[in-house]
Amino acid sequence: IKNNSKSPIKISFCAALPIYGRSADNLRDHRHVTSLLNRIYVTKRGVSVSPTLSFDERGHKVNNVLYYAETITEKGETPIGFFPEVKDFVGEGGNLEMPLSLVNKEKGVKEGYTTAGGETMGAMIFKKKELAPKAEMVYITIAGISDNSNRENPKSTDIKNLSDVMKAFEETKAYWQKKASLKPQTADKTFDGFMRYVSFQPELRRVLEKAGRTRFGVRIFGIGQNSDELKEMWEPAVEAICDSCVELSATLTGALIVVERQVRLGEQIETGTVMNATPSKEVFGNIFYPKTPLHDGAVIMRDGIILAAACFLPKPQKDEQINKRLGSRHRAAIGMSENSDAVVIVVSEETGQISVAMNGVLTRDYTREKLHTLLEKELYEQTAEIQIPGKKLFSSHSERRKKD
Repeated sequence: IKNNSKSPIKISFCAALPIYGRSADNLRDHRHVTSLLNRIYVTKRGVSVSPTLSFDERGHKVNNVLYYAETITEKGETPIGFFPEVKDFVGEGGNLEMPLSLVNKEKGVKEGYTTAGGETMGAMIFKKKELAPKAEMVYITIAGISDNSNRENPKSTDIKNLSDVMKAFEETKAYWQKKASLKPQTADKTFDGFMRYVSFQPELRRVLEKAGRTRFGVRIFGIGQNSDELKEMWEPAVEAICDSCVELSATLTGALIVVERQVRLGEQIETGTVMNATPSKEVFGNIFYPKTPLHDGAVIMRDGIILAAACFLPKPQKDEQINKRLGSRHRAAIGMSENSDAVVIVVSEETGQISVAMNGVLTRDYTREKLHTLLEKELYEQTAEIQIPGKKLFSSHSERRKKD
C-alpha cells in the first residue's frame, strides 16, 4: 500500500480469504453439511481449519489435511484480531464486499480461539498505521494446504518476511511445473504427441489460438454464424455502443468496452460482475459513472448483450515499450487485443478521445460514424470467399444458400 497523496493517511488493513476446506473430490457436497465437519483454530498469524472427514458419493475417510490463511507485514508483524467464521465477518445483512464487522469496527477474536461447525473465514485485521506521503507498507497474505502440519503451527511459520515468501513461491512453482509434465495416452500416438505440446507449450498454444481466430480457422472447424444472424444479434448493440461512446466522450467520462468475437473471454469475465444486460446509453452511463462500484474496469459484451462489468484485463505483452502517456485503460485495451480477437473501445477521461484496439494496435480519433463503420465491418460484414491460387476452398454463405 502506497500513500500517493500529499498528506499523511491512517489505514487499518484487513486481509480476508474464505477457506472452503474441501478437496476437489467433494466440491459438490452441500455447503452447510461440509462446514459442520470444520474444526477451526486461530493461530498467531491467521486461521487454520482441518475438517474431521473428507467425503463424497464414493464414501468417507478421515481427513489429515490442514487448510490455512495468514497475513504478516514485510517486517513479520502479526494481526491484532481475527474473524474465523464467515457469519462473524460478514454480519447479519452484510456481505463479503461490505462486511459489517469492519463497518462496525469490531475487534474480532485473539490467538488460541477455537470453534467448530461453521464456514471458515481467514479474516485478519492489523493495528492502525500512519503512512507519510509517498511511504509504503507491505502486507503478505499466505494461503496454504498441508498434510504434515498441526493446526497451531502450520508449515508456513517458516515464512517470516518478503524474501521467504518469494523463495517459497519459486519452490511452489517448481513443484507444480514438475507435476504438470503430463503425457496424454490414447490409441492415437500422433494425437498424444500433438496434445502434449498444445497443452503445455504456451508459445505454440498462442500461435494455434491466433490461427483459430481467423476466418480461415473458423471455416475449417465449422464454428460461427452467418452475417445475417450476426447483424440481427449485434445491430442494436452497435447503435447503443456508438451513441454511448459519443455521450461519454462529451462528458469526459472514461470507458472501456470489450466486444467479444470468436475467442471466449471467460477468464476475464470471472474477474468482474455478471450482468446479462441489454445495452443502452443509460446502462453504459450508469456503469461508467465515476462514483459507481462498476466503473473501474471493463465491460465485456457477448452476442449483443453486456455480459459483465468491472472486469480486469491483461497487461500488454511489451508494456515497457508502450507510450508512457497512455493511461491504464488504453494499456489494458492493447493487452486484451493482443490476447484475443476482441474489438476493444476506449473513451479517454482526460480528452474524451475515442480509440479502438485490435490485434495489439491502438487507433485513435474515432467519430460516431467511423466507429459505427468499423463495428459493422468487424462484427457482421458478409464473409468473403477464402481462396488459394487456382482453387476455391470454401464458398460464401450466400453462395451456398443459392445452391440450396
